[in-house]
Amino acid sequence: MEEDWKTAATDAYGWIVTLYDSVPALQSVIDKAVAEKWDATRFVNAIKSTEWFKSKQQSELSYIELKNSQPAEFAAQIQDRQNQIDSYAKSLGFSLNDQQLNRLANQALRFAWSDQELAQYVGTEITRKPKEDGEKVRLNESQVAVNLNNLAGRYGINLTNKDLRGYATQVIKGEMSEQQITDNFRNLAKTLYPSLTNQLDQGMTISDVSQPYQNIAAQILEVDPSTIDISKPKYGKLFDFSPQPNGQSRMMSQAEWTKYIRSLPEWKRTDNYRQAYSSMATNLAKVFGKIS
Repeated sequence: MEEDWKTAATDAYGWIVTLYDSVPALQSVIDKAVAEKWDATRFVNAIKSTEWFKSKQQSELSYIELKNSQPAEFAAQIQDRQNQIDSYAKSLGFSLNDQQLNRLANQALRFAWSDQELAQYVGTEITRKPKEDGEKVRLNESQVAVNLNNLAGRYGINLTNKDLRGYATQVIKGEMSEQQITDNFRNLAKTLYPSLTNQLDQGMTISDVSQPYQNIAAQILEVDPSTIDISKPKYGKLFDFSPQPNGQSRMMSQAEWTKYIRSLPEWKRTDNYRQAYSSMATNLAKVFGKIS
């Protein structure tokens, strides 16, 4: 008998009747509508006047209607949202479990998330997602963090673990774009390397400017160019050279840089040094007639 009542009521008033058991605020309205045989217009107007209806966004009402009236289409749209969320998370180097995907997909459909909102809420889920061992996800070990660290390095910036995690969180949550972070790093580099402001404004990075000098230093010191870290004070003198006491600082010329690198104690441990001074000693001996 109850099913017959619900079937008849659904035929007359639609999907809202299926909420009878789960939304107490609607029960009295539906009971009265059935008892008094309201037409559909009166029923809809009564539902719209309830606090339940007034508290809902249109997207949420559409979600509820779709879920109750077209379950197959509802399931298909949820799956589409899950695929979208899964792809976004994986693009950042993270995976979400089925429970997380389902919860986020339902929220995305229910509240009609924009792409920006999806990035924000999925990012929030990622940043609080526990690992299997119960620890928080290590953002500093993520591919996002690796990319940020590399970008900072190209601008001669050493990020602390706290700064790196902060930037990674903002990227993952969609709060900052790569371009915005690049602009931040460029502006910071201008304060660290004021003599390179013009080059930075032209779109160059500190790495672009310093690479030839790193190669020179690496050749002289017989090391890999990647070990010449110009963000360290020893090599950072490249951009803070003042020929005259209290003079204006500038970037070294390649000749000045070569001379400076050869003044470092590391050079005395190289074959370059030994060969250079062996040749000098031989030439001096010749001058003084010690050898023919």
